[in-house]
Formats: sequence, C-alpha cells, structure tokens
Amino acid sequence: MNRNPPEGTVITRSVRDPGCNGECESDLVIPMSDRMVICRGQSIPKGYEIELLTSTPDCSCVGGGQNAYVIKAPIEEEKPQSNIPH
Repeated sequence: MNRNPPEGTVITRSVRDPGCNGECESDLVIPMSDRMVICRGQSIPKGYEIELLTSTPDCSCVGGGQNAYVIKAPIEEEKPQSNIPH
C-alpha cells in the first residue's frame, strides 16, 4: 500500500480491517492546515511539530489515553519592520 498521501494532504489515521487478516488498511486523508490532530503512530508531515498529546475517540484504534497528537505548521518568521520614520 502506498503510504504517501497526495500532495497537500496528510494521513490522520489508519485502520486495519480485522476481516482481511491485516492485508488491507484504510486511511483517513485530509487537507493540510496550520493545526491538525493526527493519531499516534502516523507520520508527522515535514516541517510540522508536535504541540501536545491529546485523546480523541477517532483514534481509539491505537488505544485510550493520549492516542493522538496536535501538530502545528512552522510559524513563518515575522518580516522585519521597515525603517521609515513616522
């Protein structure tokens, strides 16, 4: 299975179907945004960082407590103020 989501998207959770003996897996793929919740164990997109651990019923497939990450995009550096006098 291709584990690379389409450009501009991220896999937030993967669920193995117990009825197919681990041979199939479904992914929930969403568009990237500044802040996202992804299930523990999913790849963190390049440039993103973990902001905090959390729990969500959407990630119960990986356990109960602290089963997800809140990740955030890198903050663009503030542009320097111009030196024009007021």
